[in-house]
Amino acid sequence: ELFEDAAFIISRVLEYAWGYVGATPEELDKLVLSEVLLEILPRKVTVERDFFEKVAPVTEAFLRWTEVEGILADTADLVATVHSWAETIVANGMDPECWGMAKSFAMQAKADGVDMGDQEAMQRYIAEFNRGLYQMNFAGQPEPRDLTPAIPIVEHAPKIGRNAPCPCGSGKKYKKCCGQ
Repeated sequence: ELFEDAAFIISRVLEYAWGYVGATPEELDKLVLSEVLLEILPRKVTVERDFFEKVAPVTEAFLRWTEVEGILADTADLVATVHSWAETIVANGMDPECWGMAKSFAMQAKADGVDMGDQEAMQRYIAEFNRGLYQMNFAGQPEPRDLTPAIPIVEHAPKIGRNAPCPCGSGKKYKKCCGQ
């Protein structure tokens, strides 16, 4: 499980660094890692506390490895910085104020006892949730079929001038043709 978590953590760090910040592995620095580890990862990843407790040590090990492989140079300061963020990473990952909309929904489903791995159970939960939203948003509102425009829509064709050519194509002035 540790290796699966480590692989998942590093893949998310690299994916979010590239996808949200536009940084390649060679461009990992304090600013990029701060955004990824303290903001994006806690906002998006729906997991338990013990997972977030692994983020800093796994990222530190990864940074040391990038130095050994020549991807990054002198990572000691970066490793120390990530180490100092360990508690903040966990706190942000568990704080609903830091969660995105999808994670908030998933965490609520989990709290409501929905098995996140059961696709049918999740579909039922989503349908129930959406029904509740519809009822909440439209409580006391008339049904859509009962809605009528507040102002009647009337189309007015432009008025034809008396001396303008008649639109019927006769070649006469409007006043001498269809305008009589």
